[in-house]
Amino acid sequence: NKFFSVQYTGYFDLTQVALVAPMSLISVSISQVLLQNISEKKNNREGIRDKIFKLGLLLTGVGIVCIFVIVFFGPQLFSFVFGSKWELSGQYSRILIFAYVIRFIISSISIVLISLEKIKLLSLWQILYFVLVGSLIFFPGLPFENFIKLFVVLNLLAYLIYAVIIYRVINTYEKSILISQT
Repeated sequence: NKFFSVQYTGYFDLTQVALVAPMSLISVSISQVLLQNISEKKNNREGIRDKIFKLGLLLTGVGIVCIFVIVFFGPQLFSFVFGSKWELSGQYSRILIFAYVIRFIISSISIVLISLEKIKLLSLWQILYFVLVGSLIFFPGLPFENFIKLFVVLNLLAYLIYAVIIYRVINTYEKSILISQT
């Protein structure tokens, strides 16, 4: 809001509400079910890798469909649903959808860190994410479209790091199960 006009931030905010809100509701629902499932498996010293992998593939499939729809029909959808003056939000959604989809996928499975009691790692990642997104303050002169592209790149980087952290935690857990079973 500090660097761009009310008009640009309005377009950005509408894009975020229209795309992130539904994805967040789904992600939270998935996380809650996954939390219970992983907790049970952890208590029984059972593996979780296959379940997380299958869920990740399913979420990736959903994400690819979302990307396809928004990239090819975003402006038309925003114009139809919100009115023609919001078509620019649909244009921006074509860029932002990549960040929102990776957030949707990784956030849905990130409950693994809580289930496996890796709160410190989760906290460190949240600090990293804050620093990365907060670094956008150092780019006040960027044109708005370049600003949101940089926002997307930083989100992709942060969530790829998050995915690696989750992957390593799952592998460490799986190894601990094998060791305890022998």
